[in-house]
Amino acid sequence: MNRFLLTLLAVSLSRAALADPPAAYSFVDFAGAPSAADYKDGRGTAARFWNPTGIARRPDGTLVVADTNNHAIREISPDGHVTTLAGGASPQTLARDGRGVHARLQFPTGAAIDDKGNVYFYEPPTRRVRRVRPDGTVETHLAFYGFFTSISSDSRGRIYVL
Repeated sequence: MNRFLLTLLAVSLSRAALADPPAAYSFVDFAGAPSAADYKDGRGTAARFWNPTGIARRPDGTLVVADTNNHAIREISPDGHVTTLAGGASPQTLARDGRGVHARLQFPTGAAIDDKGNVYFYEPPTRRVRRVRPDGTVETHLAFYGFFTSISSDSRGRIYVL
């Protein structure tokens, strides 16, 4: 499975599964590159991801991606420029609140955006829902005993965790 390529329609698509896609769909390489797991900000296919597991869209068209194995939350601008919003590729042994790349994340999964522009994601090892404020500050939002499989938001900006 190709886990390193973002398309305009989905994350982690299998090229083999798309061997005969319906005529109504077309897929475009938007950011990242097939079979090139790495951590690199950049434009379009020059950028690199490692197991992206969540995606959300801001009102301006910017995509927010949970880059799980890179321990980062990344943004993709409408023109395809990838930047790191929080965390980074170095091994994250302890989750730590902070700002931007100074925050430490552990395998972030999922992505949701509320009506104030905050980004939410879930960290399975810490069992926490964490928030990235628009200024890039990462903080623990909720801590639970249990595991979740999904996080999303609705048109009113409410966050749902499953």
